[in-house]
Amino acid sequence: MKKALYALIVAVVLIISLIAHSFCFGTGDIVADIKGVYNDIFNDGITETKTFPELRFDYSFSETALDESEYYNYHQLSSIQQGMYKTILDAAVTMKTGNINLGKGTKKDAVVSMYAVKYDYPELFWLGFEYGTGEKDGAVYLRFDKGDLKGYTYTHDERVKMMEELQTAVKSILDECITADMTDFQKEVAIHDWICQNVVYDTDADVFADNIEDRKRENPLSWTAYGAIVNRVAVCEGYSKAFQLLMYSVGINSNLICGEVTDGSPHMWNTVMLDNEWYYVDVLWDDVDDDIVIHTFLNVDTEMISKTHTSYSNMSYVKDNSIIYSGEYNLKLPTANSKKMNYYVVNETAINSDDEFFDVVVENVKLAAADGRDSVEFYYSYKEMNEDVVNYDIRNNKIFSAVKGDISGFKGFKYIAYSYGTFILKISR
Repeated sequence: MKKALYALIVAVVLIISLIAHSFCFGTGDIVADIKGVYNDIFNDGITETKTFPELRFDYSFSETALDESEYYNYHQLSSIQQGMYKTILDAAVTMKTGNINLGKGTKKDAVVSMYAVKYDYPELFWLGFEYGTGEKDGAVYLRFDKGDLKGYTYTHDERVKMMEELQTAVKSILDECITADMTDFQKEVAIHDWICQNVVYDTDADVFADNIEDRKRENPLSWTAYGAIVNRVAVCEGYSKAFQLLMYSVGINSNLICGEVTDGSPHMWNTVMLDNEWYYVDVLWDDVDDDIVIHTFLNVDTEMISKTHTSYSNMSYVKDNSIIYSGEYNLKLPTANSKKMNYYVVNETAINSDDEFFDVVVENVKLAAADGRDSVEFYYSYKEMNEDVVNYDIRNNKIFSAVKGDISGFKGFKYIAYSYGTFILKISR
């Protein structure tokens, strides 16, 4: 079973508690002065001691892949931080060891730049959570290792093999799901649904452990795009990075968002840009059933996501450097006020009032039957609901009588009420 049936509204508490969430990036114990973490590593000298051949994800198989110049977080940095970002990225893709000179700036600049690299490049599965920053002679340094590659979770040879596996898997997914005539919205839905149908939540990950290494001990790859796409096992961070990487592959801009959900658990989800508007997406929270994909959190606005998710503050509002070092912030939250590309708005299955219920349901059930589909997914935008609410509305509005003459062999409806307003009507023949 992927994650027992969380579908019924009465199981909301289980949804929130069992859809566990990883801390976003780093912890207070890990991002610290190099001298403190690595026993005065400057005694080893400040030169870069080793590099490997550059390894980047190769998007050449996709004619529409997003250009790196459009990655979101780089553009939220100051000019000093952008310079550090480029140096850190180069160090990451070449697995550079030793003390890496980032130039003039502060350790805070280094940490923020590192954050931006990891949030712009979801394919960097070999970067661990351990690294250090330090200052010497007016320059800021960063180091991924302390002589034994501790900041890298895999060797160069391992990452070459794994990158090949990741690229092969991504190409296979796109070959399976994407066609040239699709709109960006259709591509996004296809990728969202593939993840929900194929990735299993890693229930063995101890995501609530205080120490990041304890949280990742069972399966560190569950926090990566590789874990979700190749192994098909992940926690929220893996789901989000997989979605971002696949969005990049089809030319859609996407970003990672950190915050908490209603029970206070740390969580990660995404934003996407469609038609020059930003929307929130939470693929994991749409993966609630082995057999049915729902789209409650596909392209929602700030108002909707805020009902269940609380984003960490923008970096500019954070005055406490310890929060910067813990990773509990976002560089800049995009404005997401549009409903235009919301899944239910596009499909005209959003119900915005009791007066709309009859027309929206009847029209879409008849269309589904005519198209040979046996179910329709709807969304109440205006009230809390459960199976009793759906049952009442169907009976009160005499939906059965309204559609029975248009559906051959029609016997009735089976319906499933999901959390947060979504319900599915299945046509029974």
